[in-house]
Amino acid sequence: MMLGSVFCIDVCAYAVMSNHTNIVLYVDDKKAKRLSDEAIVIRWHKLFKGNWITSKLTEGEPLCESEQLILSEHVAKYSTKSLTPTLNLELHYQH
Repeated sequence: MMLGSVFCIDVCAYAVMSNHTNIVLYVDDKKAKRLSDEAIVIRWHKLFKGNWITSKLTEGEPLCESEQLILSEHVAKYSTKSLTPTLNLELHYQH
């Protein structure tokens, strides 16, 4: 499953039934907490376009102090969402 490579989750088991799917996930919160800001942004960009500040980071352009503060807010939001299996499943069904 593609989301396992983007988010810090492993799919332990799944079962496809006639009217639903059961999924057992392992959320690797220790791994998620070790990710750098850039690693979080790169993973997020695998699913979403991002914005001008995250694109600037991934393109290797230097960030001024105010841009770094804005980036930190985005990274905090992205990293929180990467630990939420419910969001991961919602994203899966959107694709």
